[in-house]
Amino acid sequence: VIAYDDRRTSFDNFTSLHVDCSLSDEKLAKFKHDHGQLEHKINENDDSDISYIEIIPMKLVGNLILKCRLKSFSIDEQLNIEFVKGIEFDHENDGIKLLYMNDKLTDSHLNILGGSGYFKLTSEKENEEYIKMSVGQTNSRQIILKPIRRGNTKLIVIDQCLPLSSRLEYNKTSLLYLQAYDSNGNHFDLDESTVQLMNIHVNQSNPLLSIEYEPKSNLNSYTIAYRLKTIDCGRTYLHFYSKQRQQQRESSQIEFEVFQPLTIEPKSLSLLPLSTYQLTILGGPQLSGTTVEWSTNDTNIIQIHPNNIIETKHLGYALVKARVIGIDPLADKVRS
Repeated sequence: VIAYDDRRTSFDNFTSLHVDCSLSDEKLAKFKHDHGQLEHKINENDDSDISYIEIIPMKLVGNLILKCRLKSFSIDEQLNIEFVKGIEFDHENDGIKLLYMNDKLTDSHLNILGGSGYFKLTSEKENEEYIKMSVGQTNSRQIILKPIRRGNTKLIVIDQCLPLSSRLEYNKTSLLYLQAYDSNGNHFDLDESTVQLMNIHVNQSNPLLSIEYEPKSNLNSYTIAYRLKTIDCGRTYLHFYSKQRQQQRESSQIEFEVFQPLTIEPKSLSLLPLSTYQLTILGGPQLSGTTVEWSTNDTNIIQIHPNNIIETKHLGYALVKARVIGIDPLADKVRS
């Protein structure tokens, strides 16, 4: 939550503003704390104060409005929030879709249930194209499949409006939390015996991560933790599944990128005043949604221009810093 004055200067003292928040439908979501008041924490990047409010979804589909009201001035601001189901396919062949090469009507339709309707299509074997895929012109939830060659492949549908990607730096570790729900949106109590009974496995398309269950890091009785350790750089798709007898239940799929640490080349540089030089960025995350932010400790000596170009202004010594910033959906915060 950010508030500005008439000059577009942001406030840094929210405690004096008396902001109240409300939800239009408490069946869809509720505040983590009942009072609906803003909470405060320190931004780890620049030590500024962040005001926020936590909302817990009830795992139901629908729309609601989050409204924040500034009491002193009767100023309202609202945000429309839509809750959607995860992606499911509308067919009953246990995850298998047969396409017949010799059929006169070679195009086959596959309907998607749930999701936002904004999908990205890819396949498991991108180097060996078995099918051509396109989205229906009048229905974005209908995928048109056309076989090209005999064989089998896996169709991957990515919802571009849902937080299904994350980034990890090479040689770093992170925790991933897992919850399970019944058909009514209620949490399962994931104690040790239930976890063993559910027979939870994890699958990744490219073995970039070491993944181990870490009970000591469980958040509560219904949120269990897995420790992720990076093995190699690249991208992989990760999902969990529970296998019991003849039934298998799968989680949403998450795309992970493991990247090399961000570095600037050259490490040091000597320039004459009124000179320009283009710096080189190496490493850092490459997934969409990230940007490079530049800064210097002395703008009297160095001016930073677009495309990694620095311009020297006066004699002296200055530091140049680059960071890649973007939202990490799993951590639900800005990463840099």
